[in-house]
Amino acid sequence: MEHRFGLPSRVCSAFNLWLKLLSVSSVSLWFLQPSTFNLQLPMADYFTNFSLVIRLPDEAAQNYALELHSQGFHLSQGDDVPADYPAELREHHEDWCFEVEADVVEEQPGLWLHSTNGGIDAVCAFIQHLLQKFNLPETVTFEWSHDCSKPRVDAYGGGAAVITARKIKTMSTCQWLQHNTPAPALNPQLSTLN
Repeated sequence: MEHRFGLPSRVCSAFNLWLKLLSVSSVSLWFLQPSTFNLQLPMADYFTNFSLVIRLPDEAAQNYALELHSQGFHLSQGDDVPADYPAELREHHEDWCFEVEADVVEEQPGLWLHSTNGGIDAVCAFIQHLLQKFNLPETVTFEWSHDCSKPRVDAYGGGAAVITARKIKTMSTCQWLQHNTPAPALNPQLSTLN
């Protein structure tokens, strides 16, 4: 049986006995009470961060993009798909966890796109849709990072995206490592680590 701190009951019983032996009737040992200790490991929070700006041709394009983002957000919350919602974005509504704000980029209307919660595939599709809709010749690039509130071995990394009106190319640091690491059979040092 476990105590509420995740320790076996015999450990907690031994701790309580130790406290009784140490207690003196006139002295309070409040700092040694089990309730003072938080013996559980706190949960880790994982983040995927990115931030970029894109330039748009005019305010009408900016307003369209802001409305489209708002529709995508509402879809991610379970709302019905509007009839005029772009087909190429429909499959990305579950990943729609990025934010968009109106901005000025090089003295033109633009957008600031950012997130701490990911949404990489959705933001890439959103940007590509805007490039196609407004016939923009630009190539948009950005990087993202994976981070964690605790030092976890699976928590860090990132990636990069290159987006044009015709294609989206992404690569994560995990993919890069897999591509550039010799197979274990060819590298005896790696095979001994398993």
